[in-house]
Formats: sequence, C-alpha cells, structure tokens
Amino acid sequence: SNEKGYFTISEKCTDFCQDDLADDDIMILDNGEQVFLWLGARCSEVEIKLAYKSAQ
Repeated sequence: SNEKGYFTISEKCTDFCQDDLADDDIMILDNGEQVFLWLGARCSEVEIKLAYKSAQ
C-alpha cells in the first residue's frame, strides 16, 4: 500500500492460495517459469504503476 507514502515489497514463502489475493492488494507471483501480477480492484493507479515496474 502507498497510504503512508511509500511502496514496499515483501516475500511470502509459505503456502500460497487464492484466498491470499485481496481486492486492495497487489501480488507478484513467480513460479520459476512465469511471473503473474495480481491487481486488486481497489488498488490505486500509483500502486499499479509501481507494481508493473517492480515485476519487470
């Protein structure tokens, strides 16, 4: 979130499931062969732009 004026990325190494995808979050999912970007419906344009840049 950028609510506090900054954008952070953290790694989640535990078991992932679809329930982890929240409508106010962005997730970069990397399975070793492909990278997927989850853009929650309530994410801001700034967050989306930063997520695209981070996923590259």
